[in-house]
Parts: sequence; C-alpha cells; structure tokens
Amino acid sequence: MVMRVTHIIVSITISALVIFIGIPSPDINRGEESQKGESNAHIIAYDILAHHGEKIYLNAKLRKGFFSLRPEIGGERLEFFVGKESKGIALTGGNGVAVKEIAPLKAGIHIFMVRIPEYPRVSPYRAEESKGLIACWETSRPILIVKLEDTVYEVGRPGSLLPIKELEMKPLRGAKEALKFLSKRFNIIYITRKDELSLNRLRKWLSEREFPAAPVFTLGVKEESPDESRYIGEKIDEFKEQDWKAIRIGIGGSAADAEAFLEAGMRAIIIADKYTDLPEGVERVEGWEDILPIMTSPQELGRGSVR
Repeated sequence: MVMRVTHIIVSITISALVIFIGIPSPDINRGEESQKGESNAHIIAYDILAHHGEKIYLNAKLRKGFFSLRPEIGGERLEFFVGKESKGIALTGGNGVAVKEIAPLKAGIHIFMVRIPEYPRVSPYRAEESKGLIACWETSRPILIVKLEDTVYEVGRPGSLLPIKELEMKPLRGAKEALKFLSKRFNIIYITRKDELSLNRLRKWLSEREFPAAPVFTLGVKEESPDESRYIGEKIDEFKEQDWKAIRIGIGGSAADAEAFLEAGMRAIIIADKYTDLPEGVERVEGWEDILPIMTSPQELGRGSVR
C-alpha cells in the first residue's frame, strides 16, 4: 500500500514538472493537432517572375516554426490553385519545397494559392493557406527594384529578423501614391531583408494598405552580416540569370542599398537625410515627394541599365 501511494506521488510530481517546464508529453496520436484544427506548420508560397508565353513553375515550402532546428517538412502533399482552379498536387522534397509546373498565363499579375489537401488522406500537419504572386511579364518593359525597409515602411526594430509585427510597421509618407504612379511605367519588384516566415504577413500588409501588387523576394540576410549590399547584389544577379535584363532603377534607404544598385549598373535613388554617408553617384532624396519629379521625364526614364 505504501509503495502504491509512493508511486502515485512520484507520478503526480513528474507530471507537474512536465507541465511547469513545458516538456511535451509523448505523441500518442500523431494526427491529434490535425483533428483539433490547430496550425502546427507554415506554408510559404514564393512569388514568381515568369516570362510571358513560357511554362511556369510554382514553388511553395512546408515548414515548422521559426526556431525549429530542422524546420523543413518533406514527403507531404501541397495543392496549388490559380484563381479557383486547382492545378494539381505536388510532393515536398527533403528541403520542404514542392514544385508544380503549369501552362503559360496571359501577361499580367496573377494570384496563386497553396494549401494542404485533406483527401485522399488526412495530413498530420495543419497550416493556413498561403497566397503568392505570379508576375508574367514581357522582358522589354523596364523594372524598378524597391527595397522595402526604410523606403516603403519604417523599421520598428532595426536589424530584427523576427517575424514582422504589423503594429511596428508604418508606411512612409507618399510611398503608396508614388509607387502606384510608377507602376504604370515600370514593373516593380520588392526586396526585403526579412525572413521568409514574414512573407505572408508582409504581402498582406502591402495589400491592405493598397500598395501596387508586385512580387516580394527575401534576401536571405544573416543578422550578424555587416555587408547587406552583397545579398542585394546576389539577388539582382539571380534576376539577370533569369534573363530579366531591363532592370533600370533601384530605390532604397541605406548606403548598402546604394552600393548594390550602383555595382549592378543601376540608377540608385536613396531616401536619406543629409547626415547619411552615401557613395558617389547616388541621388539622395528626403522622401517620396522628391522622387516623382526626377523620374517623370522621358530622358530620366531611360537612364540606367543592368550591365
């Protein structure tokens, strides 16, 4: 009897410790979270640059949270939709990425959606659907690259790579109106130093504030890296390798942005105060109200190209 009571006390004590320090109990039912409908994964639909008239390869990743040591989830099915039409199912690889080939689309901006299908089998993972953007463009139209940080929105916590909190993001005055005007003359690409887990919320933030629809690409910046210009340059090189050579102008908010744009042979327009050191050849402006006047003449629109 004493041994039985002792065993009960020990069991209760261990259970209390597990609850206190947050150690999860054994996963008796692998599909338990799926049955509850709680999210235990993230889908990230990657925006796509597509040449008009060519096949398109949609990409999406299934992964765990920000601090997971091995976040990629392989061997799971993802279903792709363009509009309301299902384009089929693809399996995630070891890197968590699923790729789905679709037929060419008409020129313009298209939205695609990715979700975990419920049939023919129930997945042990639950995640909110993710929407990405397909920019189906002619290669001849000039491209404007816009760095989001300190250009479209003010950075609430400088240097942070954690998922974005919307309350920390304030649009820069005049940014939306200026970009809407410029989108009539340029194809726009947004680049950001934020982690890929921020993509869904960042795209939602841009849409809710009525910024022009444009693809968003992360730079893969490491927080400890002092040379952000290298990451921007590498991303521009990726665009060039995909035959997007009509990149004309870059708008940013730092010296690193300026260095990367100039190195790529682009015209660099930087929003910065007079105390910020910028490389020679940069056009410094105080805000978006100063950008439109210097970009509206035919002579100005034709300046700069990727080497």
